[in-house]
Amino acid sequence: MALAASFLLVVSNVAQAQNNADTPGPLNYGRASSSAVKSQEAGPQDATLSKVRWEQNLNSQLPLNASFKDESGRDVQLGQYFTGGRPVVLAMVFYNCTMLCSQVLNGTMTSLRDTKYTPGKEFDVVIVSIDPTETPSLAAANKKNYLAEYGFTGTENGWHFLTGSEANIKKVTNAAGFFYSYDKSTKQYAHPGGVVISTPQGKIARYFTGVMFEPRDLKFSMIEASENKIGSPIDLILLRCFHYDPTKNSYTVAIMQVVRLIAGLFVVLVGGGLGLWVRRDLKKEKQGANGPTAGEGSTPLATP
Repeated sequence: MALAASFLLVVSNVAQAQNNADTPGPLNYGRASSSAVKSQEAGPQDATLSKVRWEQNLNSQLPLNASFKDESGRDVQLGQYFTGGRPVVLAMVFYNCTMLCSQVLNGTMTSLRDTKYTPGKEFDVVIVSIDPTETPSLAAANKKNYLAEYGFTGTENGWHFLTGSEANIKKVTNAAGFFYSYDKSTKQYAHPGGVVISTPQGKIARYFTGVMFEPRDLKFSMIEASENKIGSPIDLILLRCFHYDPTKNSYTVAIMQVVRLIAGLFVVLVGGGLGLWVRRDLKKEKQGANGPTAGEGSTPLATP
């Protein structure tokens, strides 16, 4: 019964995950629409926007020796956040941004909350300001506001809002393939939207571009980045049913994996049922060969 329940649960989760991926909703998880990209590219800031892009440097090493200040003003190195054996979600924004950055942070917070994982336990989040003029006090205010708004109060140790010099910022953004440009006319940074998932050793594992991210995809990418050290047994089984599509920056159903999984579970269920049937039949045969037990089918001796 337990195997049958697990089988039905896995199949149900795969179907539901695929249905969620195929069904459009109010949240554009993962990617901005092509029309939105085109509307951003058109305009007087073409020269600035032409410098804005992601270059996916998968498996590249992040500069763990890059120096920053955390939200309390303490001097830190990036590598301090890669010592807990947990995957790290890296976002590059600037705290005074009035446009894309807030959407990226809002989307990140929403999606991470919906993974049901706990920051500081299953993963860490590092947010690096790309503006070298921003201060730790501004970072602290952003951290306090975002964590309170999205219900992450109590998980402060899993969130790290950093500021630093331009040289150290560039070390991180160049390694991550995050290219941005300062627009003097608006006094704002033009930059791409998205987050990077890295391994506990600081290697880049996955990219998610846009402003909203499918929670399932974030969960799967963190499980993979952690080398399956986080996640429930059902999460690990479901991960085998999906493969990462780098052209879409998302996980899609791997049909053959699903077929193999269903076939394997079917064999286990049928084999288990046959095993129980054979065992019960052998037990009956053994009892028959041994004859009636004491007190059964015999006449008690008369006492003198």
